[in-house]
Amino acid sequence: MNKLLVNAVLFQAGWFACVFAAHQTWLLAVPLLVLLVHFLWTSSWAAEGRLVASVMLFGCALDTFLLNLGVLDFGTDSLLLPAWMALLWALLGSTLNHSLRWSAKPWWRASLLGAIG
Repeated sequence: MNKLLVNAVLFQAGWFACVFAAHQTWLLAVPLLVLLVHFLWTSSWAAEGRLVASVMLFGCALDTFLLNLGVLDFGTDSLLLPAWMALLWALLGSTLNHSLRWSAKPWWRASLLGAIG
């Protein structure tokens, strides 16, 4: 239970840092440090790394698509997501096997939480 709580707290710290990093780039060090701690704590680097990378790539592709459609606007002329947004997706991936594991079964619970969120 303590590891789940630590995972959730680290995610929240990284999340807040990413949001504020939109104006202060040095804060990107916080989510990078959170991810480093997460991978040092995880026993299966390969499986966890694939999960975090795939969530980040899928999320970035989705948000880039929405950005180019004009649904999202980050106040720049760039066609790519800002780094803080990509790190948000990586942080989300770091919670799926840990603090958000309870939401995976039954499958409709994760769907409902995603729709509400």
